[in-house]
Amino acid sequence: MDLPLAKGLFVPFAGSLALFWFYGVYHLVFLAFSYTGRPDVGARAQALAKDTPSSSKVAIIYTTYNDFNRGAALTCLNQDYPNYHVFLLDVSTNPDMRKRVDAFQEEFASATTLVRLQPRQGFKARSLNDTLKTAVGDDYGFFAVCDADNYWPS
Repeated sequence: MDLPLAKGLFVPFAGSLALFWFYGVYHLVFLAFSYTGRPDVGARAQALAKDTPSSSKVAIIYTTYNDFNRGAALTCLNQDYPNYHVFLLDVSTNPDMRKRVDAFQEEFASATTLVRLQPRQGFKARSLNDTLKTAVGDDYGFFAVCDADNYWPS
């Protein structure tokens, strides 16, 4: 057999062998850990809910950009948790959408706060950060973000 050909074929063979060996070890470890069981996420969530006082204020930030949805915004207001406030973060450029957001905020003025950031700069993350700094502040222990097309359970 030709020595250069054998040397040339040995390198890919050794690399493939090492790859298959590591692939096999990976799957054996994966199989071993699959028998250890999964953590009970539901129990952890219930424990966290017990440790969290019901007096902790939650800021629900409803974001809209020319896509206000009254039904989705209403689901933010229909929450079982007693201590929350809805912030309507509106960066819409469409005057009709801005009027709809204004009308919704006036109808539910005690439970909502309208936040309009002008001039609109950056993307959604910047708007959220600015809202958390200026409107929400340190008064709320938690916050949740709801997009204009999300419908939340109570």
